Amino acid sequence: MRHRSTMGENQHFEGFDAEPEEESRSAQKRAAQEVRRLAERICDLGAQAYSHLDLGDPQLEAAMAEARRLKPHSDSRRRQLQFAARLMREMDLGPLREQVRLLGASAATDPRTTRLERLRDQLVAGGMGAINALCAQRQGLDRQRLRALVQRAAGEASEGQRQGYRALFQYLREALGDAEIPSIGD
Repeated sequence: MRHRSTMGENQHFEGFDAEPEEESRSAQKRAAQEVRRLAERICDLGAQAYSHLDLGDPQLEAAMAEARRLKPHSDSRRRQLQFAARLMREMDLGPLREQVRLLGASAATDPRTTRLERLRDQLVAGGMGAINALCAQRQGLDRQRLRALVQRAAGEASEGQRQGYRALFQYLREALGDAEIPSIGD
């Protein structure tokens, strides 16, 4: 009668101890999905943010322009994004990810954006007194344009629209540049 040996006694399987030579199929799929999500984020950027993006490859730029032209929830857009993602997998995505991260910075990740939003809300709530206080603190602001933007934003607030709020935010961001953002009426 033969004695059966267990794996623990006499045999040792080396396959689990060695590092895998290839990336697993699941890992490849996860990486491909991550690149596809990045392509979707790029495609969903606003026109101004997208114009500042440097994709680095003319073929990728053409593919993304075509995807942006197509209807948002169509199969043709999905296929076009898959094609763009395939092109992106051949590139170094580090710089592109950083550009998208910076362009898509939200108030949660950018404290300057939070301060600008707070200033915008103070201007809308404070009216002409807040505008005068801001213009006294920051020389060189266009008081007439600022007043018009604040009035537009205040008028749209009652209608539930946000275009005036966005326009006022963009003006404040451009006009104040990298300077310290003042606080008025806190």
